[in-house]
Amino acid sequence: MPRMRELPPLPLTHSGEWPDRRAELVDAFARHVYGRTPTGGTTAGVEDRGSVAVRGGRRSDLDVTVTGPLGERVVPVLVHVPEGATGPVPVVIGLNFAGNHTTTPAPGVRIHRNAGTERGARASRWPYEEILRRGYAVATAHCDDLEVDAPGHADDGVRGLFPGDPADPAGWGTIGAWAWGLSRILDAVAEVPGIDPAAAVAIGHSRLGKAALWAGAQDERFAVVVSNDSGCGGAALHRHRGPGKETIAAITTSFPHWFAPGFARYADREDDLPVDAHQLLALIAPRALHVASAVEDAWADPLGEYLATVAASPAYESFDLTGTRVDGEEPVSLPALGERVEGRLSYHVRSGGHDLTAEDWGHALDAADGVLKVAGPHR
Repeated sequence: MPRMRELPPLPLTHSGEWPDRRAELVDAFARHVYGRTPTGGTTAGVEDRGSVAVRGGRRSDLDVTVTGPLGERVVPVLVHVPEGATGPVPVVIGLNFAGNHTTTPAPGVRIHRNAGTERGARASRWPYEEILRRGYAVATAHCDDLEVDAPGHADDGVRGLFPGDPADPAGWGTIGAWAWGLSRILDAVAEVPGIDPAAAVAIGHSRLGKAALWAGAQDERFAVVVSNDSGCGGAALHRHRGPGKETIAAITTSFPHWFAPGFARYADREDDLPVDAHQLLALIAPRALHVASAVEDAWADPLGEYLATVAASPAYESFDLTGTRVDGEEPVSLPALGERVEGRLSYHVRSGGHDLTAEDWGHALDAADGVLKVAGPHR
């Protein structure tokens, strides 16, 4: 395990320094890890293709048109809004892996054009009824509708809406495209009746957890960010040598399209990378951040994720907020299973492996409850 002093420092000593230092750190992650997200993209229109009542609320099937200098693209977005709220409610925004139709068995949800997975096949990862009961709206889109998760699809997805140079070492990758898409979905749900866009939560699991972190780092409209099992290139420290963990060499070999081309230069050279995950987590401060791990998910390095939250805690403490650091000491093991280490920056680790479970959602919504005014039935 690395000592904390081996990590790149957080570039602040008090909150008054944060605006300038934050911009420098975002730029460093753009240059070395995710690539630069271009400016000028918008959400140009939202078409409701049909709303129906569901248990605990209503479901809307939207077509969201996103644009760039070179054209536009339509992204289907599935939205659930709770019933019985006395005012606009917070909204959780996250991408899914296999199509909106896989998040619910409901027959009215459109089958994705490239569907290879049955209706409701991933419904366990999207407990809509419980999320609605807790007083939250939730919006999701298939990540492939922003950009296909394979090399060679930049021109086919939202990156193709912008001019670019594939040889640019800071050119944005697919994670950047997905993160950009989360912001465009936030634009869109601002037009949905009953949703409060100022109380938005970005959530993601695995590679989509990396996208949620990068979206939250760039777009300060997200009041809460949740990373679930995001691992290497997400919440896990690159400089933590955990057994069985994914490395920069492994991730840039298997998924070269996810990152800026220059990120691969740090394969087997993690100590030379100018940034590390604790600085990415610090970019969310002073907004709320929750990091989730699974104890059997060695590939995502749960201890490395927890240590990153501890190393990011001083950023929160500079705002007189709490993180996961206790008495300034470096932890040597994970917290107790199933217990959330509470603070504006919080953490939990559960039993089991790589998945997004109802337990994870419970801790994530608890973290959001701490900063958002939720007027749902659970109150």
